[in-house]
Amino acid sequence: MENYFEFIERVNSFEVPTLDIDVDHFEPSESVRKKVGLANRFSQFFGDTIVFDLPEDVKKRVAEMAKTIRVIAKDCFCESLHDNTFHMTLHDLSNGEDELAVSKRMEKNLSSIKDKLHRIPLVRQEIAMKTNYIINMVNTSLVLTLLPKDEGEYEKLIALYRYFDEIYELPYPFTPHITLGYYSRNRFARKSGMMLKKAVEDYNESGFEFVLDTSMLYYQRFTSMNDFFTIFHLVE
Repeated sequence: MENYFEFIERVNSFEVPTLDIDVDHFEPSESVRKKVGLANRFSQFFGDTIVFDLPEDVKKRVAEMAKTIRVIAKDCFCESLHDNTFHMTLHDLSNGEDELAVSKRMEKNLSSIKDKLHRIPLVRQEIAMKTNYIINMVNTSLVLTLLPKDEGEYEKLIALYRYFDEIYELPYPFTPHITLGYYSRNRFARKSGMMLKKAVEDYNESGFEFVLDTSMLYYQRFTSMNDFFTIFHLVE
């Protein structure tokens, strides 16, 4: 797994202030079509995940950012995310369109997590973070990327990630982010894409710092990208 310097080198290769999106020939990813229906509203999509809820002031700031970008480039997105869904995913687990198949995997995840928490309880701690840039995440969503404030904060965060990766190993590296919105399942006009680029790049001129607290670390399940519910807190 990456050390801090490898992590920074990797994310700096694609987390840049200019929005990397093909405004002339944008094609939403297959993931969008799984999560968003023909009416451009979220479809049923099932899964479980480990997430940090955000401090209320951060959640409000992120929600305002997402709404402002949507007003400027509304044709680029499907339905809005509810304000209470904004979070930072620590570790993805199972997901898919087949509720029965995903449910079986989720029950296995739940049992494994409870067993590990009993053997190795997590402790409360804070992790200092800072925003990096808003980027296009593989033609699926617009996300606000995040960085630990320094190497020490990275080590705290990645230790938590490893804790859950030992339960459900992922085939891709950890890129901390907050999803601001999912793209429309339809192509959008060049004019809308250019407006989106301008709005994002204006935001990318500034950033802010905040703190994640493991008292707000949850095991959650979802039935769509707008419907998350907490099963339990991970730190007592």
